[in-house]
Amino acid sequence: MAAMKLKILAVVGSTHADSVTRVVVSAVGEELRKAGCEVKWFKPDAETGSKLHAKLGIFDDEEVILGSANWTGNGLTWNREANVDIVDKDVAGYYAKMFEADFKKGLKNPQYIEGDKTGAAG
Repeated sequence: MAAMKLKILAVVGSTHADSVTRVVVSAVGEELRKAGCEVKWFKPDAETGSKLHAKLGIFDDEEVILGSANWTGNGLTWNREANVDIVDKDVAGYYAKMFEADFKKGLKNPQYIEGDKTGAAG
């Protein structure tokens, strides 16, 4: 059996995070690193305020799960969300390239942009 490799590109839940939330978010990233995960933080666009909202998982280079649902109990059972599960190597390759490009630009520590231009959190 091949070793599993886990890379995480995380996003801060709110641009208005208080100092306690910021400490917790940073600590979680460090704990995941200690467990052997590669962790980077999505780099928001300071000019447009764009941020990452989609959730993406790529499995065995052939399966993609992509959608809006948070991968939490409520996100997967209670909230009305939309995800798709696609088993196709070409589709998985497309999203893997996109993920790697974002991961390459990712930051070691979370970056907060003051003054969310969209008015939305996360």
